[in-house]
Amino acid sequence: MSIRTSFNVALVLMGVMMGPAALAAQQGPRLDGDWQVSVDMEVPGMPTGLPTHTMNRCITKAEAANPENALPQATTDGSVTCKVSNYKSVGNTITWALTCIGETPIKATGELVYSGSTYTGAMKLDVDGETMTMKYAATRVGDCIK
Repeated sequence: MSIRTSFNVALVLMGVMMGPAALAAQQGPRLDGDWQVSVDMEVPGMPTGLPTHTMNRCITKAEAANPENALPQATTDGSVTCKVSNYKSVGNTITWALTCIGETPIKATGELVYSGSTYTGAMKLDVDGETMTMKYAATRVGDCIK
């Protein structure tokens, strides 16, 4: 796979996977609030990787009460469809699988481990026989601002 294809796939996945990244904020202690989520991606052929992507996500009390509301929906840029399967929450750990169908098929597995107002995790992606890794770190930074 070319570096350009890897980069394009990485960008699509950054958008798709912010949903699962938000899952951890809604598990375990089920904290609502404003969460700052950082994602680092390691892509083969890109020695420095991609820049860290950081975003804030407000988790409402209603979302915190029903964790499955946070599962990503199967849309990205119109040419890729992704579906989550094998979602499990055991103790302080969440795991899932992801399959994307489109020009470049993707299979992935992910795990998030949370502790109170923080979580960390990783997702391994198989894209055309190459493995990419996304690493997550998040912190609850306060209440949501309306």
